[in-house]
Amino acid sequence: MKHTMIICDSDREYAYKAAGYINNREGFPFEARVCEEVTLLEESKDYNIDILLIDEEMAKNISDKFLYVNTLLLSGDTLKESRNERAIYKYQSIERIIKEIMLYAATIDNLKNLISRKNQMKLIGMFSPIGRCGQTSLGLSLGQNLAKKYRTLYVNMDCYGGISTDMLNTPCSGDLSDLLYSVNNDSKDIAALIGGSSGEINGLDVMPNMARHNDLISITYPEWRNFLRHIEDNTDYEYVILDMSKAIQGLTELIILCHMLIVTATEDDVYKDRLEIFKNELEGLDDITDNVKYIRIPYMKSEMTYLNFMSEIGEYAKELAGEIVK
Repeated sequence: MKHTMIICDSDREYAYKAAGYINNREGFPFEARVCEEVTLLEESKDYNIDILLIDEEMAKNISDKFLYVNTLLLSGDTLKESRNERAIYKYQSIERIIKEIMLYAATIDNLKNLISRKNQMKLIGMFSPIGRCGQTSLGLSLGQNLAKKYRTLYVNMDCYGGISTDMLNTPCSGDLSDLLYSVNNDSKDIAALIGGSSGEINGLDVMPNMARHNDLISITYPEWRNFLRHIEDNTDYEYVILDMSKAIQGLTELIILCHMLIVTATEDDVYKDRLEIFKNELEGLDDITDNVKYIRIPYMKSEMTYLNFMSEIGEYAKELAGEIVK
């Protein structure tokens, strides 16, 4: 069941365009309705309002009985905040507005469980004992293939992952460090937090890497497990791609949790000894050895290969996606 959001704006064209976009956006847990006059809003008994989005001019005339409503002020000037109201800049992109609504909803007690699960979540691990051999490019390309039909989240667990904002169709307001902090401090709703802080590439939700190495190496395995459990219990993601690095604590334990582990290596044999050592380590993990895929990636001239589905990376990703969902 969707929650109800009312949009009150003196610019009626703006209000109806915003509501139309929101109501056609897949995965957004609010149904948007437009109320043209504050008096109509106050007289109506049909509205069960979860969030009220109202512009500054109309907010001046709202009665005290709406003080209890979760309110976001649409500001035509600059982003501002007061004691009783949160404000968002109304003329920024509608995707950015949606993200700010989701971040706000994550702080509200009565808006818990915004997302309902449909299917069991599967973890897909990406790893390389060698490094710099297409791991991230393949992970992003695989995620975009899965996202064509399934709700998919890509999580970069490397402080040098190279996920820059210019790669994303929608910008991020935080990174993995911010998200983990919120989860470990009893956030109201992780689904709303992810929706508000992640970026997006061709339908794939992308959680960027941490900016600081010390933040990454300080996260314990129980914290990673708690984070993943929150995602499984409180979101509708069907696949979560973990782009893992050698620096994270509990790497072996996280690998065991994965439905499939994809290990990348280069086509040359320069680092074959390192790869063999890793293979020998995996042989002792009975729960994962049958679900490990080794992919030898050719040298890539372009850093944007993950966007090109016609490249070799794209072909590998398409084939892997087929194996994962069968």
